[in-house]
Amino acid sequence: MLGGWLGLALGVPALALIGGYTRRFVRKNAPFYGVQNILIVGLVFGLVIALIVHFLVGKNSVVALIVLLIWGLLSNLYLGYEPDPIDWAKKSQQVGIVGAAAYVLASLGLLFL
Repeated sequence: MLGGWLGLALGVPALALIGGYTRRFVRKNAPFYGVQNILIVGLVFGLVIALIVHFLVGKNSVVALIVLLIWGLLSNLYLGYEPDPIDWAKKSQQVGIVGAAAYVLASLGLLFL
């Protein structure tokens, strides 16, 4: 664990970059996803973001942890923000919701370790 404020300073840009690049990938491929793909991509993204937040801050600084937890949730929800017009079933939104749910559950589990 990197620590409170150093983890916050590294975590915010890292989560923004990871969320942006993953969103680009998900928006491009989401119209072709089935139910299993939506679950797999959402769960993996949510768990990875939760592990990154836990690794960067841990339990050292409460304020930094709260800020990064909120930023991680926004990063997950950003996956489904404004789906492409071709994505009529809004599958990228579904990936974002699954990712956010997995993120919340994984973050709660990691907080009580």
